[in-house]
Amino acid sequence: MDKSVRANVRNGCLAIAIMAMMTAPAIAQQQSQDTNFKLEGGQPIQIESDQLEVFDKENTAVFTGNVSVTQKQTQMRSSFMKVFYTDSEKASASNAGSEPSSTAGQSSSDIERIEVGGKVYVNSGTQTATGDEGSFDMKSNVLRLTGKQVVLSDGDNVLTGCVLTVQTETGRAKLDPCRGSRVRMVISPDSQ
Repeated sequence: MDKSVRANVRNGCLAIAIMAMMTAPAIAQQQSQDTNFKLEGGQPIQIESDQLEVFDKENTAVFTGNVSVTQKQTQMRSSFMKVFYTDSEKASASNAGSEPSSTAGQSSSDIERIEVGGKVYVNSGTQTATGDEGSFDMKSNVLRLTGKQVVLSDGDNVLTGCVLTVQTETGRAKLDPCRGSRVRMVISPDSQ
């Protein structure tokens, strides 16, 4: 399979992983309500950055400088985004100890982990999540957003701490306070 086709497959997996990462902060904020942070599988995802470097041998791709990921009304911005992936064709060949079969010749890439940093900002409609760094482990489906202050907001409602951990499959979220502080939540009486 030529490199352009493999890159397109890898980009498709990357787009899905990024949007999965973007859905998680709202789970902590509104477990029982609908959220504006949604994955729209059939919708296009636009990724822009000042530079993209793909390190094929290391199975990583690094987007740097004004990274912006947009799908419909949901947007994520950061200074950099590093994607760690496995090459399914290479993995199946090394596991089997032989050359890939003809069906395995249709290579795809699977995202293992995504790391973002340099002031992470996620917005969709009235909902916003910010932090200094974030990571999403695709195998365990765990999102972590960390920083001097992690802020989740929906309109006038604001939740702050320093480490947000979300199990995206179950929707279970935990916000840890900053050292020497406590988790803080401000709820507007006019909110629904």
